[in-house]
Amino acid sequence: MPLRILISGTTGESMPPPYAGVQNVSLLYGRTWKKMGYEVGITFVYRPENADDLGANAEYFFEYKSRPDKFKKLFFLIKYFFKNPFLYFRLLQSYLRVCPRLNLEVILYSAYGVYIKEVITTFKPDIILVQAALIKAFMICEVAKNKIPVVFNTYAEVHDLNMGVNKNLTEIQRAKYWKYFLNMSSLVIGMDNCSVGPLMYLPPERVKVFYDTCDYTFYRKELSETKEELRKSFALPQDQFLVAMTGAFHYRKGHDQLIKAIALLKKQGLNVGAVVIGGNVGLEKWQDLARIEDVSDRVHFFQNFSEDQKLRMYRCVDTYANLSNSPRSCGLDLALLEAMSAGLPIVVYDNGALPSAVNGKNGFVVPTANTQAVAMAIKKLVLKSPEERGQMSEESSKIASKTDVNLTAEIKLRWFNEVIADFRYWGKAPKEELEKALAVIERDGWGAFLTRYKDEFDFTFDENRADWRFVIPISKNFRVLDAGAGLGRISIPLARVVQKVIALDQSSLRIKFLKMRAEKEGLKNIEVCVGNIFDAPFEKESFDLIVMNGLLEWVGATDRFRDPRRAQLESLRICKDLLKKDGFLYIGIENRFALSNLSAIDHSDLRFTSYMPRLLANVYTRLRKGKRYDTYTYTKNGYQKLLQEGGFGDVNFYLPYPGYNLPRLMIPYDNLNALTYAVRSLMSSSSKKRRLARSLARWPGALRLYRYLFFSFGIVARK
Repeated sequence: MPLRILISGTTGESMPPPYAGVQNVSLLYGRTWKKMGYEVGITFVYRPENADDLGANAEYFFEYKSRPDKFKKLFFLIKYFFKNPFLYFRLLQSYLRVCPRLNLEVILYSAYGVYIKEVITTFKPDIILVQAALIKAFMICEVAKNKIPVVFNTYAEVHDLNMGVNKNLTEIQRAKYWKYFLNMSSLVIGMDNCSVGPLMYLPPERVKVFYDTCDYTFYRKELSETKEELRKSFALPQDQFLVAMTGAFHYRKGHDQLIKAIALLKKQGLNVGAVVIGGNVGLEKWQDLARIEDVSDRVHFFQNFSEDQKLRMYRCVDTYANLSNSPRSCGLDLALLEAMSAGLPIVVYDNGALPSAVNGKNGFVVPTANTQAVAMAIKKLVLKSPEERGQMSEESSKIASKTDVNLTAEIKLRWFNEVIADFRYWGKAPKEELEKALAVIERDGWGAFLTRYKDEFDFTFDENRADWRFVIPISKNFRVLDAGAGLGRISIPLARVVQKVIALDQSSLRIKFLKMRAEKEGLKNIEVCVGNIFDAPFEKESFDLIVMNGLLEWVGATDRFRDPRRAQLESLRICKDLLKKDGFLYIGIENRFALSNLSAIDHSDLRFTSYMPRLLANVYTRLRKGKRYDTYTYTKNGYQKLLQEGGFGDVNFYLPYPGYNLPRLMIPYDNLNALTYAVRSLMSSSSKKRRLARSLARWPGALRLYRYLFFSFGIVARK
């Protein structure tokens, strides 16, 4: 199955129009990843009547059917509160724990958390890309916690003290809030200087300093209209030197400063005008300012331009200005990159990362809020020859080319895959310890590893985990899939006796170790693959044997399916499809009612949940861990039924002694004599429980009960 990416968070009020940065960027990435073969979902508040998704063709989720008012928001709150009041209060409590300020936004967006849970359940993403670390992002992270990795695209909301929660929190409270909030993510992508906020609270390796993106190819395409024809279509004067500027009609965007600069140039006798493109609100104050400055005939206002309209406009103006003047400025933003892609020289403030857009050949950097300097820079451009401005145009385009969405989408995908692989890591040793071990192997060799890590990492060099293989007629021409291969304790010994082993594991770190181990052993018939059984990229009837040792109980830990048993059934059906005729499936797994579970921690990380009815276990796990109970194990009859529903009718059960991870002896389930031998002759008498088991083994009735309570099963199913 292709990677499934959900883009959510603050993706704007609606799908365009109006056309704004975050909405457009979300759709650009969605469109690009769709073309690359991935599945993309995007959330918006609502869909306007004349919606334009920029050709993304993603799967869309809308909070409301139309633009929400107070009554619609109230209905939304009531609807999703009653859908899952338990989750609602958990989200509300979690937020108030780190930001103790109850307001209407918190009350409403706790309901949004319930809504996004539905979206996640429906879309089943492998990763969530969240736009802006605002309250919606908080709820998404809480819902996805420990299940789906979340990546933040942060802007100025972390470091700008005048934004969001920062306005109401003390320095100590802000530190507590952001440390908790940002640490819920697997990775933060900070745009240029806007990475400074996350870097205050996260280690550098958790933050990627990046830039925005643009549809470079689109803004480079040729138009059939001439510059004169384009100006005529927009009712623009033919003889004015025009400076364009795009952005919401807010003071922080600097439209007022461009208008004042135009007024200064008018006083100098220069015929210079401005084209200001904004959104739905705030236009009137700039029209009033243009009248006050006596430049109404030189400042041309436009609203809600589509991509085509912007391209046509940029081709008929002479330069572009970005005069963002607040801490919210994040450098190479979408509007600036689009103008540069279209080949416009630029004038920018020395604010944040904006200077990085200028290489000394494509424009000017001027002091922030200095309208005199803005006017001077524009005047320099006016006085340059068309040839000189043409060279500046090419330089702008060259700088913008590196931000083409086709390139940035590839970079982000690489980061996503790394995040997913790290998120899915599982092992008895912490991930950081395995990373150190891999570094030791690469730097100092296997001898140093063996000295330093003797008997660690799950006893990597013991090959008896695969001793169950002797109950299956394995031949040298077998092709084997080891699903959930881990560090290779099954893949390595199997590779010694079969033609080909494909080791499949979700963790790129464990696969890397396995590959290095195979190379050390000189085994060239092991192929490694990072992924899971649901995304297995193999053709049907490819394998003679599939191994699911310690895996089936974990496949339910996913939101792809309504309940864990459905996930387990689907994994079995996939295995059946991948097996050749008469192929074997081997499953090593715990017994749900094993006596040893009385003193052990279950896969849920809680005691006794395997003994409980599923409904009770689910409620208990949600109360204790905040998530559903999803690591189902069964009795022999339960596994028999599960396998039959999964398409396997020929099934044999074994009691691996002492357990499925170290099967010194594979005892046929119905062979009580063999079980008697194992208990009385092989089991140590080191504890009272074991001495009691040895005594009870004299009676067949007690043996049958002991068999029912045995630790684990080895299951051989045949297609």
